[in-house]
Amino acid sequence: MKKIAILSLAFLAGCGSALDIRDAKEAVKDTLRNPGSAEFRHVRVVRQDGQPRVVCGEFNGKNAFGGYVGFRDFYYRDGYLRVGSEVGDASRSLAEIEDSTRFIREHARLCLGLDVQP
Repeated sequence: MKKIAILSLAFLAGCGSALDIRDAKEAVKDTLRNPGSAEFRHVRVVRQDGQPRVVCGEFNGKNAFGGYVGFRDFYYRDGYLRVGSEVGDASRSLAEIEDSTRFIREHARLCLGLDVQP
């Protein structure tokens, strides 16, 4: 009986991770011009003691001209999606650059387990 209970718990934990990944991918697709073009890699669920699960990964999608723009980092936690800015966007304002810096620090902490100081 203990074996069944342990297997059931392991299965349920895995289902939660699969649902988290599905929700994260759907949230990313909702931000794209062409959701059907979404490509994902390195998608995983990160668990931290006492913290909600975080889905981390990279995505790529087509722009208005039909070309892929390159993979970008993302993380998804508690129904909230954060996406890294596009590389090489020279027209960004100071506020956008500061937001990008915050994303990099949070992504490093949540997804990579690194403590990046300002």
